[in-house]
Amino acid sequence: MSEAQTDDLPESTYEFMVSYTGEDSNWAEWIAWQLRAEGYRIFLQAWNIPAGTNFVAAMDHAVKNAQRIVIVLSARYLRSAIAQSEWRPFFSQDPSGTWALILPVRIEPVEPVGLLVPISFVDLFDLSPMEARTALLSAARAKRGMPSAEPEFPGRSLKTASANSTAPPYPGKAKQALQLPKAYEIHKSELGGLRTLSAELSEFLLSQGYSEEDIKAFRISLHELVNNAATHAPNTSRIRVRVLEMPKEKYNYHEGVYVEVIDEGGGFDFERKLAQLEGELGLEQTEHGLLRTIRLSSALWQEKLKPHTMSLLKERTPNPVPVVFADSRVFPIVFDYGYEAIRLGSFVHTFYQFTGYLKRSPDFMALIFDPILRSSAKFVGVEVLGQGWTGVLQWEAVVNQLLAFVQRQPRFGRKLLLFADTAPGDHVRLRTYCKRHSIRLFENRVAVAKYLEKLKAN
Repeated sequence: MSEAQTDDLPESTYEFMVSYTGEDSNWAEWIAWQLRAEGYRIFLQAWNIPAGTNFVAAMDHAVKNAQRIVIVLSARYLRSAIAQSEWRPFFSQDPSGTWALILPVRIEPVEPVGLLVPISFVDLFDLSPMEARTALLSAARAKRGMPSAEPEFPGRSLKTASANSTAPPYPGKAKQALQLPKAYEIHKSELGGLRTLSAELSEFLLSQGYSEEDIKAFRISLHELVNNAATHAPNTSRIRVRVLEMPKEKYNYHEGVYVEVIDEGGGFDFERKLAQLEGELGLEQTEHGLLRTIRLSSALWQEKLKPHTMSLLKERTPNPVPVVFADSRVFPIVFDYGYEAIRLGSFVHTFYQFTGYLKRSPDFMALIFDPILRSSAKFVGVEVLGQGWTGVLQWEAVVNQLLAFVQRQPRFGRKLLLFADTAPGDHVRLRTYCKRHSIRLFENRVAVAKYLEKLKAN
Protein backbone atom coordinates (compact mmCIF):
# COMPACT_ATOMS: atom_id res chain seq x y z
CA MET A 1 0.00 0.00 0.00
CA SER A 2 1.38 3.40 -0.88
CA GLU A 3 2.00 6.13 1.66
CA ALA A 4 -0.63 8.26 -0.06
CA GLN A 5 -3.18 5.58 0.68
CA THR A 6 -2.03 5.32 4.27
CA ASP A 7 -2.52 9.05 4.76
CA ASP A 8 -6.11 8.75 3.54
CA LEU A 9 -7.08 6.19 6.20
CA PRO A 10 -9.40 7.62 8.88
CA GLU A 11 -8.05 8.37 12.34
CA SER A 12 -8.90 5.61 14.79
CA THR A 13 -8.54 4.95 18.51
CA TYR A 14 -6.70 1.70 17.70
CA GLU A 15 -4.45 0.86 14.77
CA PHE A 16 -5.03 -2.87 15.26
CA MET A 17 -7.74 -4.94 16.92
CA VAL A 18 -6.55 -8.49 17.65
CA SER A 19 -9.32 -11.05 17.07
CA TYR A 20 -8.94 -14.53 18.58
CA THR A 21 -10.62 -17.36 20.44
CA GLY A 22 -10.04 -17.98 24.13
CA GLU A 23 -8.04 -21.13 23.41
CA ASP A 24 -5.52 -19.06 21.42
CA SER A 25 -5.12 -16.29 23.99
CA ASN A 26 -1.41 -17.01 24.48
CA TRP A 27 -0.75 -16.36 20.79
CA ALA A 28 -3.01 -13.30 20.79
CA GLU A 29 -1.17 -11.70 23.72
CA TRP A 30 2.23 -12.41 22.19
CA ILE A 31 1.15 -10.91 18.83
CA ALA A 32 -0.45 -7.87 20.49
CA TRP A 33 2.67 -7.27 22.57
CA GLN A 34 4.97 -7.28 19.57
CA LEU A 35 2.78 -4.80 17.72
CA ARG A 36 2.43 -2.49 20.70
CA ALA A 37 6.18 -2.63 21.38
CA GLU A 38 6.59 -1.37 17.80
CA GLY A 39 4.40 1.65 18.60
CA TYR A 40 1.00 0.52 17.30
CA ARG A 41 -2.16 1.30 19.27
CA ILE A 42 -3.70 -2.08 20.09
CA PHE A 43 -7.08 -3.38 21.28
CA LEU A 44 -6.97 -6.82 22.88
CA GLN A 45 -9.91 -8.29 24.75
CA ALA A 46 -7.69 -9.60 27.57
CA TRP A 47 -6.22 -6.15 28.13
CA ASN A 48 -9.06 -3.77 27.31
CA ILE A 49 -12.15 -5.46 28.73
CA PRO A 50 -11.89 -5.74 32.54
CA ALA A 51 -14.21 -7.91 34.60
CA GLY A 52 -17.71 -6.49 34.93
CA THR A 53 -17.60 -4.69 31.56
CA ASN A 54 -20.39 -5.15 29.01
CA PHE A 55 -18.55 -7.48 26.64
CA VAL A 56 -20.79 -6.95 23.60
CA ALA A 57 -20.70 -3.16 23.91
CA ALA A 58 -16.92 -3.18 24.39
CA MET A 59 -16.31 -5.37 21.34
CA ASP A 60 -18.68 -3.26 19.25
CA HIS A 61 -16.74 -0.16 20.29
CA ALA A 62 -13.47 -1.86 19.33
CA VAL A 63 -14.72 -2.87 15.88
CA LYS A 64 -15.97 0.66 15.22
CA ASN A 65 -12.80 2.33 16.49
CA ALA A 66 -10.06 0.08 15.12
CA GLN A 67 -8.36 0.91 11.83
CA ARG A 68 -7.40 -2.69 11.02
CA ILE A 69 -7.84 -6.18 12.44
CA VAL A 70 -5.36 -8.99 13.07
CA ILE A 71 -6.92 -12.46 12.94
CA VAL A 72 -5.22 -15.14 15.04
CA LEU A 73 -6.05 -17.87 12.55
CA SER A 74 -6.50 -21.44 13.76
CA ALA A 75 -8.97 -24.30 13.31
CA ARG A 76 -10.66 -23.10 16.50
CA TYR A 77 -11.04 -19.60 15.11
CA LEU A 78 -12.70 -20.90 11.94
CA ARG A 79 -15.23 -22.82 14.05
CA SER A 80 -16.16 -19.77 16.15
CA ALA A 81 -19.18 -17.83 14.92
CA ILE A 82 -18.45 -14.97 17.33
CA ALA A 83 -14.87 -14.64 16.09
CA GLN A 84 -16.04 -14.63 12.47
CA SER A 85 -18.39 -11.73 13.20
CA GLU A 86 -15.48 -9.57 14.37
CA TRP A 87 -13.65 -9.33 11.05
CA ARG A 88 -16.64 -9.13 8.69
CA PRO A 89 -17.24 -5.37 9.29
CA PHE A 90 -13.65 -4.73 8.14
CA PHE A 91 -14.27 -6.80 5.02
CA SER A 92 -17.41 -4.80 4.22
CA GLN A 93 -15.39 -1.56 4.48
CA ASP A 94 -12.75 -2.84 2.07
CA PRO A 95 -14.06 -5.80 0.00
CA SER A 96 -11.39 -5.31 -2.68
CA GLY A 97 -8.54 -5.37 -0.16
CA THR A 98 -7.23 -1.96 -1.26
CA TRP A 99 -6.52 -0.86 2.30
CA ALA A 100 -5.53 -4.31 3.62
CA LEU A 101 -7.66 -3.84 6.71
CA ILE A 102 -7.54 -7.57 7.53
CA LEU A 103 -4.25 -9.26 8.45
CA PRO A 104 -4.67 -13.03 9.03
CA VAL A 105 -1.86 -14.57 11.09
CA ARG A 106 -1.74 -18.37 10.96
CA ILE A 107 -0.56 -20.03 14.17
CA GLU A 108 -1.03 -23.55 12.74
CA PRO A 109 -1.26 -25.03 9.22
CA VAL A 110 -4.98 -24.42 8.65
CA GLU A 111 -6.53 -23.35 5.36
CA PRO A 112 -8.68 -20.19 5.34
CA VAL A 113 -12.27 -20.60 4.15
CA GLY A 114 -14.93 -18.40 2.57
CA LEU A 115 -14.14 -14.71 2.24
CA LEU A 116 -10.76 -15.19 3.93
CA VAL A 117 -9.40 -17.35 1.07
CA PRO A 118 -8.12 -14.54 -1.20
CA ILE A 119 -6.60 -12.51 1.68
CA SER A 120 -2.83 -12.83 2.09
CA PHE A 121 -1.74 -14.23 5.43
CA VAL A 122 1.49 -14.54 7.42
CA ASP A 123 2.65 -17.76 9.11
CA LEU A 124 4.17 -17.78 12.60
CA PHE A 125 4.16 -21.50 13.41
CA ASP A 126 7.36 -23.57 13.18
CA LEU A 127 9.46 -20.40 13.45
CA SER A 128 11.92 -19.27 16.09
CA PRO A 129 10.75 -16.32 18.23
CA MET A 130 13.01 -13.94 16.29
CA GLU A 131 11.77 -15.21 12.91
CA ALA A 132 8.14 -15.01 14.07
CA ARG A 133 8.44 -11.41 15.22
CA THR A 134 10.24 -10.45 12.04
CA ALA A 135 7.48 -12.00 9.90
CA LEU A 136 4.71 -10.34 11.92
CA LEU A 137 6.19 -6.84 11.90
CA SER A 138 7.25 -7.07 8.28
CA ALA A 139 3.63 -7.88 7.36
CA ALA A 140 2.28 -5.06 9.52
CA ARG A 141 4.77 -2.54 8.16
CA ALA A 142 4.31 -3.62 4.56
CA LYS A 143 0.59 -2.97 4.81
CA ARG A 144 1.32 0.52 6.11
CA GLY A 145 3.59 1.30 3.21
CA MET A 146 6.60 1.36 5.54
CA PRO A 147 10.00 -0.29 4.98
CA SER A 148 10.10 -3.98 5.82
CA ALA A 149 13.61 -4.04 7.30
CA GLU A 150 14.09 -6.92 9.68
CA PRO A 151 13.67 -5.86 13.33
CA GLU A 152 15.36 -7.52 16.27
CA PHE A 153 13.38 -10.15 18.20
CA PRO A 154 12.55 -8.96 21.75
CA GLY A 155 12.42 -12.47 23.11
CA ARG A 156 10.51 -14.73 25.42
CA SER A 157 9.52 -13.85 28.93
CA LEU A 158 9.46 -16.34 31.75
CA LYS A 159 6.50 -14.56 33.37
CA THR A 160 2.76 -14.49 32.81
CA ALA A 161 1.73 -11.75 30.38
CA SER A 162 -0.68 -8.88 30.80
CA ALA A 163 -1.05 -5.40 29.38
CA ASN A 164 1.19 -3.91 32.06
CA SER A 165 3.78 -6.65 32.69
CA THR A 166 6.80 -8.29 31.15
CA ALA A 167 6.48 -9.41 27.54
CA PRO A 168 4.39 -12.57 27.00
CA PRO A 169 6.28 -15.81 26.31
CA TYR A 170 6.53 -16.92 22.69
CA PRO A 171 3.79 -19.57 22.22
CA GLY A 172 5.51 -21.40 19.35
CA LYS A 173 8.39 -23.88 19.46
CA ALA A 174 11.80 -22.25 19.40
CA LYS A 175 14.22 -24.03 17.10
CA GLN A 176 17.04 -24.09 19.63
CA ALA A 177 17.34 -23.50 23.35
CA LEU A 178 19.83 -20.70 23.90
CA GLN A 179 22.44 -20.72 26.63
CA LEU A 180 24.14 -17.71 28.15
CA PRO A 181 27.70 -17.37 26.79
CA LYS A 182 29.97 -17.37 29.84
CA ALA A 183 33.55 -16.53 28.86
CA TYR A 184 35.27 -14.98 25.86
CA GLU A 185 38.73 -13.82 24.87
CA ILE A 186 39.23 -11.11 22.27
CA HIS A 187 42.58 -10.06 20.80
CA LYS A 188 43.16 -6.34 21.15
CA SER A 189 44.18 -6.28 17.49
CA GLU A 190 40.95 -8.04 16.45
CA LEU A 191 38.14 -6.16 18.17
CA GLY A 192 35.86 -7.17 15.31
CA GLY A 193 35.34 -10.36 17.33
CA LEU A 194 33.33 -8.21 19.72
CA ARG A 195 30.49 -8.21 17.20
CA THR A 196 30.18 -11.97 17.44
CA LEU A 197 30.12 -11.84 21.24
CA SER A 198 27.63 -8.98 21.23
CA ALA A 199 25.32 -10.76 18.79
CA GLU A 200 25.43 -14.01 20.79
CA LEU A 201 24.70 -12.26 24.07
CA SER A 202 21.88 -10.28 22.46
CA GLU A 203 20.35 -13.47 21.10
CA PHE A 204 20.30 -14.93 24.59
CA LEU A 205 18.80 -11.82 26.18
CA LEU A 206 16.17 -11.59 23.45
CA SER A 207 15.18 -15.18 24.15
CA GLN A 208 14.70 -14.27 27.83
CA GLY A 209 12.27 -11.42 27.14
CA TYR A 210 14.56 -8.40 27.41
CA SER A 211 13.14 -5.43 25.51
CA GLU A 212 14.72 -3.94 22.39
CA GLU A 213 15.74 -0.88 24.41
CA ASP A 214 17.43 -3.08 27.02
CA ILE A 215 19.33 -4.98 24.33
CA LYS A 216 20.41 -1.81 22.55
CA ALA A 217 21.63 -0.24 25.80
CA PHE A 218 23.48 -3.42 26.76
CA ARG A 219 25.23 -3.71 23.41
CA ILE A 220 26.38 -0.08 23.48
CA SER A 221 27.63 -0.47 27.06
CA LEU A 222 29.51 -3.68 26.25
CA HIS A 223 31.19 -2.11 23.21
CA GLU A 224 32.18 1.00 25.19
CA LEU A 225 33.60 -1.11 28.03
CA VAL A 226 35.66 -3.40 25.79
CA ASN A 227 36.96 -0.47 23.74
CA ASN A 228 37.93 1.28 26.98
CA ALA A 229 39.79 -1.85 28.09
CA ALA A 230 41.61 -1.93 24.75
CA THR A 231 43.12 1.49 25.44
CA HIS A 232 44.84 0.08 28.54
CA ALA A 233 45.85 -3.35 27.24
CA PRO A 234 49.25 -4.04 25.64
CA ASN A 235 49.07 -4.60 21.87
CA THR A 236 49.83 -8.32 22.16
CA SER A 237 47.33 -9.08 24.90
CA ARG A 238 43.82 -10.47 25.00
CA ILE A 239 40.76 -8.90 26.59
CA ARG A 240 38.73 -11.35 28.65
CA VAL A 241 34.97 -11.02 29.08
CA ARG A 242 33.02 -12.98 31.69
CA VAL A 243 29.22 -12.99 31.78
CA LEU A 244 26.85 -14.11 34.54
CA GLU A 245 23.10 -13.89 35.07
CA MET A 246 22.19 -11.91 38.18
CA PRO A 247 19.01 -12.98 40.03
CA LYS A 248 16.68 -10.29 41.34
CA GLU A 249 17.49 -9.20 44.88
CA LYS A 250 14.47 -7.90 46.74
CA TYR A 251 14.67 -4.17 47.55
CA ASN A 252 17.88 -3.88 45.54
CA TYR A 253 17.75 -4.41 41.79
CA HIS A 254 15.86 -6.23 39.05
CA GLU A 255 17.27 -9.41 37.56
CA GLY A 256 19.93 -8.71 34.99
CA VAL A 257 23.27 -9.57 33.43
CA TYR A 258 26.67 -9.01 35.03
CA VAL A 259 29.70 -8.51 32.78
CA GLU A 260 33.35 -8.40 33.83
CA VAL A 261 35.94 -7.06 31.35
CA ILE A 262 39.59 -7.81 32.16
CA ASP A 263 42.71 -6.58 30.36
CA GLU A 264 46.41 -6.86 31.15
CA GLY A 265 47.05 -3.14 31.45
CA GLY A 266 47.23 -0.89 34.49
CA GLY A 267 44.15 0.69 35.99
CA PHE A 268 43.37 4.31 36.84
CA ASP A 269 41.58 6.35 39.49
CA PHE A 270 38.05 5.66 38.29
CA GLU A 271 36.14 8.33 40.24
CA ARG A 272 38.72 11.01 39.37
CA LYS A 273 38.44 10.03 35.73
CA LEU A 274 34.66 10.31 35.85
CA ALA A 275 34.88 13.75 37.46
CA GLN A 276 37.22 14.85 34.66
CA LEU A 277 34.87 13.50 31.99
CA GLU A 278 31.86 15.19 33.57
CA GLY A 279 33.78 18.47 33.54
CA GLU A 280 34.42 18.00 29.83
CA LEU A 281 30.74 17.21 29.38
CA GLY A 282 29.80 20.58 30.86
CA LEU A 283 32.39 22.52 28.85
CA GLU A 284 32.40 20.73 25.50
CA GLN A 285 29.02 18.95 25.55
CA THR A 286 30.82 15.71 24.68
CA GLU A 287 29.69 12.47 26.30
CA HIS A 288 32.63 10.11 26.84
CA GLY A 289 32.08 6.37 26.47
CA LEU A 290 32.35 5.71 30.22
CA LEU A 291 29.62 8.26 30.95
CA ARG A 292 27.48 6.76 28.20
CA THR A 293 27.90 3.34 29.80
CA ILE A 294 26.78 4.69 33.19
CA ARG A 295 23.75 6.33 31.59
CA LEU A 296 22.70 3.14 29.80
CA SER A 297 23.59 0.60 32.49
CA SER A 298 22.47 -0.05 36.03
CA ALA A 299 25.97 0.11 37.50
CA LEU A 300 29.58 0.44 36.38
CA TRP A 301 32.58 0.12 38.66
CA GLN A 302 36.29 -0.66 38.69
CA GLU A 303 36.93 -4.02 40.35
CA LYS A 304 40.75 -4.18 40.31
CA LEU A 305 43.78 -2.24 39.12
CA LYS A 306 45.98 -5.26 38.29
CA PRO A 307 44.81 -6.91 36.20
CA HIS A 308 42.65 -3.98 35.16
CA THR A 309 39.06 -5.17 35.71
CA MET A 310 35.81 -3.28 35.01
CA SER A 311 32.40 -4.60 36.01
CA LEU A 312 28.99 -3.79 34.53
CA LEU A 313 25.44 -4.61 35.62
CA LYS A 314 22.54 -4.26 33.20
CA GLU A 315 19.07 -4.91 34.66
CA ARG A 316 16.01 -5.98 32.75
CA THR A 317 13.76 -2.92 32.91
CA PRO A 318 10.00 -3.36 33.31
CA ASN A 319 8.17 -2.63 30.08
CA PRO A 320 5.90 -0.83 29.70
CA VAL A 321 5.40 1.42 32.73
CA PRO A 322 1.82 2.77 32.33
CA VAL A 323 1.08 6.49 32.07
CA VAL A 324 -1.83 8.38 33.65
CA PHE A 325 -1.11 11.66 31.82
CA ALA A 326 -1.79 9.96 28.48
CA ASP A 327 -1.81 13.00 26.22
CA SER A 328 0.64 14.21 23.58
CA ARG A 329 0.71 17.62 25.25
CA VAL A 330 2.13 16.13 28.45
CA PHE A 331 5.64 14.68 28.79
CA PRO A 332 5.30 11.86 31.36
CA ILE A 333 7.71 11.23 34.22
CA VAL A 334 6.37 8.21 36.10
CA PHE A 335 7.82 7.33 39.51
CA ASP A 336 6.35 3.88 40.15
CA TYR A 337 7.01 2.03 43.42
CA GLY A 338 5.30 -1.10 42.09
CA TYR A 339 7.62 -1.46 39.12
CA GLU A 340 10.53 0.10 41.04
CA ALA A 341 11.16 2.11 37.90
CA ILE A 342 11.09 5.66 36.56
CA ARG A 343 9.77 6.40 33.10
CA LEU A 344 10.87 9.59 31.29
CA GLY A 345 8.89 9.76 28.07
CA SER A 346 9.61 6.45 26.35
CA PHE A 347 12.76 5.71 28.39
CA VAL A 348 12.53 3.50 31.48
CA HIS A 349 15.16 3.48 34.26
CA THR A 350 15.16 1.23 37.31
CA PHE A 351 15.36 2.62 40.84
CA TYR A 352 18.79 1.03 41.26
CA GLN A 353 19.93 2.64 38.02
CA PHE A 354 18.59 6.07 38.96
CA THR A 355 20.19 5.90 42.41
CA GLY A 356 23.54 5.78 40.60
CA TYR A 357 22.56 8.76 38.46
CA LEU A 358 21.89 10.85 41.56
CA LYS A 359 25.55 10.52 42.57
CA ARG A 360 26.69 12.23 39.39
CA SER A 361 26.97 15.90 38.45
CA PRO A 362 24.21 18.30 37.27
CA ASP A 363 25.69 18.08 33.76
CA PHE A 364 25.22 14.31 33.81
CA MET A 365 21.63 14.65 35.07
CA ALA A 366 20.99 17.02 32.17
CA LEU A 367 21.64 14.05 29.85
CA ILE A 368 18.99 12.03 31.69
CA PHE A 369 16.37 14.79 31.52
CA ASP A 370 17.29 15.90 27.99
CA PRO A 371 14.30 14.05 26.39
CA ILE A 372 12.03 16.66 28.02
CA LEU A 373 13.73 19.44 26.05
CA ARG A 374 13.45 17.50 22.79
CA SER A 375 9.73 16.97 23.31
CA SER A 376 7.16 19.40 21.91
CA ALA A 377 4.91 18.83 24.94
CA LYS A 378 3.80 21.98 26.76
CA PHE A 379 3.45 20.24 30.13
CA VAL A 380 5.54 17.86 32.24
CA GLY A 381 3.36 15.38 34.12
CA VAL A 382 5.02 13.75 37.13
CA GLU A 383 3.27 10.65 38.51
CA VAL A 384 3.98 9.15 41.94
CA LEU A 385 2.38 5.69 42.05
CA GLY A 386 2.32 2.93 44.68
CA GLN A 387 3.61 2.84 48.21
CA GLY A 388 7.28 2.95 49.04
CA TRP A 389 9.18 1.43 51.94
CA THR A 390 12.48 1.94 53.73
CA GLY A 391 15.53 1.45 51.55
CA VAL A 392 13.82 2.28 48.24
CA LEU A 393 14.56 5.41 46.23
CA GLN A 394 12.17 8.18 47.30
CA TRP A 395 10.22 10.44 44.95
CA GLU A 396 11.58 13.66 46.52
CA ALA A 397 15.11 12.88 45.35
CA VAL A 398 13.99 12.53 41.74
CA VAL A 399 11.61 15.51 41.69
CA ASN A 400 14.27 17.65 43.36
CA GLN A 401 16.67 16.76 40.54
CA LEU A 402 13.96 17.60 37.99
CA LEU A 403 13.40 21.02 39.57
CA ALA A 404 17.16 21.69 39.65
CA PHE A 405 17.30 20.80 35.94
CA VAL A 406 14.34 23.08 35.18
CA GLN A 407 15.95 25.99 37.01
CA ARG A 408 19.06 25.65 34.81
CA GLN A 409 16.94 26.02 31.64
CA PRO A 410 16.15 29.73 31.15
CA ARG A 411 13.65 28.96 28.36
CA PHE A 412 12.08 25.83 29.79
CA GLY A 413 8.54 27.20 29.44
CA ARG A 414 6.69 24.02 30.50
CA LYS A 415 4.14 23.83 33.28
CA LEU A 416 4.65 21.10 35.89
CA LEU A 417 1.75 18.82 36.84
CA LEU A 418 1.83 16.06 39.46
CA PHE A 419 -0.52 13.12 39.98
CA ALA A 420 -0.32 11.18 43.24
CA ASP A 421 -1.72 7.74 44.00
CA THR A 422 0.47 6.66 46.87
CA ALA A 423 0.51 6.23 50.65
CA PRO A 424 -1.58 8.69 52.74
CA GLY A 425 1.56 10.09 54.35
CA ASP A 426 3.04 10.76 50.93
CA HIS A 427 -0.10 12.65 49.90
CA VAL A 428 0.30 14.97 52.88
CA ARG A 429 3.93 15.63 51.99
CA LEU A 430 3.13 16.04 48.30
CA ARG A 431 0.50 18.71 48.97
CA THR A 432 3.05 20.75 50.89
CA TYR A 433 5.77 20.06 48.31
CA CYS A 434 3.63 21.05 45.32
CA LYS A 435 2.39 24.22 47.01
CA ARG A 436 5.97 25.25 47.81
CA HIS A 437 7.14 24.68 44.23
CA SER A 438 4.00 25.91 42.38
CA ILE A 439 3.21 22.47 40.92
CA ARG A 440 -0.40 21.66 40.11
CA LEU A 441 -1.41 18.54 42.08
CA PHE A 442 -4.04 15.95 41.07
CA GLU A 443 -5.04 13.33 43.63
CA ASN A 444 -7.53 11.26 41.63
CA ARG A 445 -7.74 9.98 38.06
CA VAL A 446 -11.08 11.67 37.37
CA ALA A 447 -9.47 15.08 37.90
CA VAL A 448 -6.66 14.11 35.50
CA ALA A 449 -9.15 12.90 32.87
CA LYS A 450 -11.12 16.16 33.08
CA TYR A 451 -7.94 18.19 32.77
CA LEU A 452 -6.82 16.25 29.71
CA GLU A 453 -10.24 16.69 28.12
CA LYS A 454 -9.92 20.41 28.73
CA LEU A 455 -6.53 20.39 27.01
CA LYS A 456 -8.02 18.65 23.97
CA ALA A 457 -10.84 21.19 23.80
CA ASN A 458 -8.33 24.03 23.73
